[in-house]
Amino acid sequence: MRVRSIVAVTLNITGIVNVISGYSKVSSGFTIVELLIVVVVIGVLASITVVAFNGVKQRANNSSRISLASQMKKVFDATRIDTSVAEMKATLQYDTWYRACIGTNYPDVNSDGVRDCAAYNGSPFVSETAGFNAILSKTATVPSMTAFRPVVATNGDVYYGPYISSINVDGKDVLSFEYFLEGVGQSCNMSPLVYLNGSGAYTVTSQGEPRYTTSANGITVCKLRATE
Repeated sequence: MRVRSIVAVTLNITGIVNVISGYSKVSSGFTIVELLIVVVVIGVLASITVVAFNGVKQRANNSSRISLASQMKKVFDATRIDTSVAEMKATLQYDTWYRACIGTNYPDVNSDGVRDCAAYNGSPFVSETAGFNAILSKTATVPSMTAFRPVVATNGDVYYGPYISSINVDGKDVLSFEYFLEGVGQSCNMSPLVYLNGSGAYTVTSQGEPRYTTSANGITVCKLRATE
């Protein structure tokens, strides 16, 4: 639909330019006003084309991210069949919350020998752990995440792929599967989705916006309840 719109705009602009060109053949040459009109029209057309291209590119990138996240979720769900939450937590990073990247071959953000999937202003806060990857690889091949396009937020956060994290949902501590999309208000396209209610607490009850968990700083956050 956008391509057809752009073509229509192009045809209309071509007509305008032709009229101006025809007029110039009768007159001694282009006037300043005519030249300004041509410049403005070309600028408008260029802006429309750039906006349309960026929208198509964003949707394509997010489709790829959702596809990779879906693969990771299937690997995690397969592992959950024979692995308890306690066994999983024992392999995760922990200070005030549990977390670990899902997947392999993430970048080493701060060159400390550990691969990372989330960072804030160059400081990683979620990394791969050998123990968690070992558990995942018992049931399936853990995919490489080199094809995942990083999601960059305006507040300095950069997400290189999905990860497992501990959160409190409806008053219960559970593990969540988290991934991120480019742009605000994007659809996560996976379930069971966790929402943020009016009091700032996580819940599985829809809050009237069924597409995502939160959306701010130029990105969309998707959190799925991964354990009971």
